[in-house]
Amino acid sequence: MSSIQLSDSEWELMKVLWDCEPVSVNDIAAKLHESTQWHRKTVRTMLNRLVKKGIVEQVIIDNIQHYQALLTREECSTNATQSFLDRVFDGSFTPFLVHFTKSNKLSDEERKALEKLLEDSSPNNKDTKE
Repeated sequence: MSSIQLSDSEWELMKVLWDCEPVSVNDIAAKLHESTQWHRKTVRTMLNRLVKKGIVEQVIIDNIQHYQALLTREECSTNATQSFLDRVFDGSFTPFLVHFTKSNKLSDEERKALEKLLEDSSPNNKDTKE
């Protein structure tokens, strides 16, 4: 996947699309109005920018223009995570994990979940299917 850069505002808009698509500009503006105070014109401008980026497409439903995501939330999250790791930690997960665990107190539950995740992803895990 090519590098996709989403601004914080674009992430907010994409969350509405992923939860409600296909959705009209008016419906997006209504859903975001309380938290953002964005006008319908602002939402339309942002959607057009996302269309140009190839992340969103326009579809006509009952003669009304609607928008839907071309990329999943997981695809965008994976891209954003890798971009962050590349920029801040030279692409390496280990320094990030060390920094994060030193900077944030993990609960016992979080620590156990992390240990299980690491165990499950180990190449020596006998349950791993080939």
